[in-house]
Amino acid sequence: MKRIREFGVGINVLPFAARNWSRWGCWTGSTRSECAPVSWSTPAGWQEIMRRPCGLAAGFTRPQISVHRGRLQGLLHRAVVERLGADAVRTGHRLIGFE
Repeated sequence: MKRIREFGVGINVLPFAARNWSRWGCWTGSTRSECAPVSWSTPAGWQEIMRRPCGLAAGFTRPQISVHRGRLQGLLHRAVVERLGADAVRTGHRLIGFE
């Protein structure tokens, strides 16, 4: 990939991750492209088999956030460029290991 693009499908950011990203200054709160669900359901065919509270409704201090993965990727990319500069992001490479 030669450039960073926002693409993908929806993803859920759990309260623990939202807390850390807030601490790091990467997450400032919800925008119009996000939602904070209050319950999570697991369907089995047409019958719901489980429903439980999540995020703030489950007693966490941060919400569980459902967001488009591309939107989240763009948010993190902008945070890296802002803090480390445009040269910190290198495209067209593949990570094959680290120490």
